[in-house]
Amino acid sequence: MVAVVALPMDCLKGCAQFLQPSVADVLDEDRRLQLWDGVDLAQLSETSLRTLVASGVPSSRRWSLWTWTLDPRDPLPELPGDPVAIPADATTAQVDALRTSLGGERLSAGEVESLEKVLRAYASYNPDIGYCQGMNFVVALLLLVSGDETETFRTFIRLVDHLELAGFYASDFPKLRESTEKSSELLQKLLPKLCNHLDENGILVEQFLHSWHISLFASCLPRATVLELWDELLTSRCTAADLAGLSVALLELREKQLLRSNGQQLMSAKQRPWACVCAGEATSSLRTVQKSPLWGPRGTSGR
Repeated sequence: MVAVVALPMDCLKGCAQFLQPSVADVLDEDRRLQLWDGVDLAQLSETSLRTLVASGVPSSRRWSLWTWTLDPRDPLPELPGDPVAIPADATTAQVDALRTSLGGERLSAGEVESLEKVLRAYASYNPDIGYCQGMNFVVALLLLVSGDETETFRTFIRLVDHLELAGFYASDFPKLRESTEKSSELLQKLLPKLCNHLDENGILVEQFLHSWHISLFASCLPRATVLELWDELLTSRCTAADLAGLSVALLELREKQLLRSNGQQLMSAKQRPWACVCAGEATSSLRTVQKSPLWGPRGTSGR
């Protein structure tokens, strides 16, 4: 086990001032492709991989990075026939597929059909969990990157294990409640003024955080931002429980705006203030949180 050096808890507070990337840090697609040309992920150290990812992942390399990080060498159980053709009674999945949007953009009819197929397949594959609202955003983003239903289905299975999401989707959402409660505690410690403002207006912080955590932020952040945030989430080997600190950092990004909002405005603010959060802000928030005691000891990738 490798322990990250623990910094004072205050390092989370105030991280917003460091979140604007310089022009030199934001590489265009062509420059990213040049950096990634000929790279063999298996030959990179963990530090080298994190540095490369921080420079930006080319769109054409993102799916290979994600699937490699999730370790496809570990074989999945045998499934009968084509996994996306397995029937499942998942009416809720069908409804959610129809209303799923990423970064405020609705899915096309073909994307909705593919999303429903994968959600139904997972409900049949894992009947103990079945389908859970929030899965639709995660699977939709995987489909957006892979463009393949079967690949998405298999990768989602690995993602649930990699980020320990089973407890998020299980009955009564035990890990989800634990994660949102941890965020609430951090909010009281680090952003007490905002915490009091939410309380005074009858807003539970869980109203913000439930959809954020269960969708891995795909329900609230712009598409481009979520894609780069996921690059960091996967390669840093964070778990679902680590989302608590990131949520507080994102709330700090828009603290001033939230403090100026009344109760009605706050109710509609679960998505709106974050619609313009750029990738640099989100990924810098994550890196700041990773340096705090919230992260604790992290395992090595073994590669």
